[in-house]
Amino acid sequence: MSKRDVLELPLNLIPLEYQGKNKILIYIDVTNFNGILAVLENNKKKFRRILEEIFNNRYNNELYLKEKVTKNAGHITAMKFANQPNRIYCAEFIMKDGYKNIVLIKEHNKKSQKIDKKIKTLIETISTYEFDFKGH
Repeated sequence: MSKRDVLELPLNLIPLEYQGKNKILIYIDVTNFNGILAVLENNKKKFRRILEEIFNNRYNNELYLKEKVTKNAGHITAMKFANQPNRIYCAEFIMKDGYKNIVLIKEHNKKSQKIDKKIKTLIETISTYEFDFKGH
């Protein structure tokens, strides 16, 4: 499988106090870049709260959580928003240089708290994606 391209999250979306903190880098999957960016732009306040959780190495069921569907998908997380689409599915990677790279992969409108077969399939599929971090 070929690696998917990513772009770094635009710095104007990351508050200054988090830029470069805790060796965490955030990327967006190029394939879904515009859709993901639109969700983030429409949910700036909530996204800032999610970034606070991420840059403090925390998970929070109301904001940013691990989506535990299978052992192979243990690195898949979800950012939760109130507006539609109400989820951005992400993948976390711990790199050899000690950095944690987080890729925002796909925006999705999840209709219930349960993980149905469609969501499980989506999560299992994105858990197989590999990314080209260009040096990181």
